[in-house]
Amino acid sequence: MCVAVAMLVAPTGAEAACTAVQRGDTAEAIKVVAGLRAAGSSGWQDAAGVLDRSRRRCTAARFARAVAVATRGAGTPPAGRRVRVVGVDLLSTNVPGGTAWRLDVARIAARLGTARSTGAATVLRAELRSAATGGAALAWSDDPTRAGWDAGRQSAVVAGLAASHDARDAALLDAAVRAYAVPRRMAALAALPLLEHLRIANRVAAARADAGSLAARRTARALGARALLRARAARARGWSKVDGHWATLAEHRTLVAQSRALVTRVPSPAARAAVTALERTLVVAPAVAFGALPVEPFYPWPRDGAFDSQGVGLVVDKPASITLSIYAADGRVVRTVAATVDPGPGSIAWDGAGSDGAAVAPDAYRYAIDATDPAGNHMRVPGLEEFHVARDTDVPVVRSATARLVEAGHVRRIVAGWDVDEVHSPNVRSWLLLVSGSDHRSIALHTTLQQATVRRVVDLPKGTWSTAFVFLDGSGNRTSRRVAPIVVR
Repeated sequence: MCVAVAMLVAPTGAEAACTAVQRGDTAEAIKVVAGLRAAGSSGWQDAAGVLDRSRRRCTAARFARAVAVATRGAGTPPAGRRVRVVGVDLLSTNVPGGTAWRLDVARIAARLGTARSTGAATVLRAELRSAATGGAALAWSDDPTRAGWDAGRQSAVVAGLAASHDARDAALLDAAVRAYAVPRRMAALAALPLLEHLRIANRVAAARADAGSLAARRTARALGARALLRARAARARGWSKVDGHWATLAEHRTLVAQSRALVTRVPSPAARAAVTALERTLVVAPAVAFGALPVEPFYPWPRDGAFDSQGVGLVVDKPASITLSIYAADGRVVRTVAATVDPGPGSIAWDGAGSDGAAVAPDAYRYAIDATDPAGNHMRVPGLEEFHVARDTDVPVVRSATARLVEAGHVRRIVAGWDVDEVHSPNVRSWLLLVSGSDHRSIALHTTLQQATVRRVVDLPKGTWSTAFVFLDGSGNRTSRRVAPIVVR
């Protein structure tokens, strides 16, 4: 029937069976909707549709009146707004084409669970029953003029009823839980986001996993078991994913908290182990253990490939981004070094440079390790021992050095051989100094080897030449060694 006509026709047979109060609510709703329509007010079509459907169900008359009055007063506000009109709790809800006022069954159930007077509880219970359909299994709709099902809304009703101590509400609670036993409803839960599925299962399990009728207990446990199966599968999809998508740390923590709460109500060794593994993987910070420590000094300058950097050995139990922070004695951060490590042994090194790339002063430097997994769990570990940046001040140690003249025809060559020991600055440059009277000659041997024998062609006048080697390491430390003079005849 057209809505416009439905408001003007004589009362239907169903309306004739309504109480005087219900007929009065319908009459008031008709007047309000007519005014909305005449004014072209936003939402009048939805209010008219609710009124039309309510005339076939007496218990929905007060709801139809409340929707009409709320629409007249507030139009169609954004979803989520709550009002209480003519004694009815309404919630602005998303519907096709916009928003509309619907019965706030979750709030009604919550108020019923905490009602302090028998009279108030009776009114709320009647209001809640007006939105339920079914017999032994009651399903709640947010529109008492038509049947509907929403698993989340149903679980909110369950949670509200569970707070009541009235036997009549216990019967309602059993009927509300059994509604989940319908196979298509149970299967549809798998299409919900995992976190929502777990919240619903927790509400139902908290209410009836260990109480109520056998049918209700079985339904609550079956619902919980299915949700835990999905939680176990989430671990196999990637340790930082929920429902196949990268998740936030807050979502990970919610997943673990909901799973842990549920497994206490629906015990299962396999589920408990899976939840423990999820917790270890998703919301526990990486564990960091130290391996090799920087106990020996290192000599970063010059960059000669020897003792240029110092590393910290570490072991992590999951993939992590590692940041090594280096602190001066006054607490300043002089450098941070980042690396990504996989589970197992690894290391991170510092090259002795500050954040500007210049050499830091020789000193002891404290450090700390920050480990962050891809989910955002963070652990800071103070370092053991310290980095000791040193300058090499030791001169090379000359073990042996010889120089002799070899003549072949008119060509004279000096054969020079040496063996020096230099640990911290191993690139040692060498020269041979020759002095005869006022004549000074310097022959670069062009090598950084610590042990070598080289031949150099020389043009030396006759005479006796005092001979000495000069060795210079990469840090500028110099030493010399006199050897037997070279005699040119």
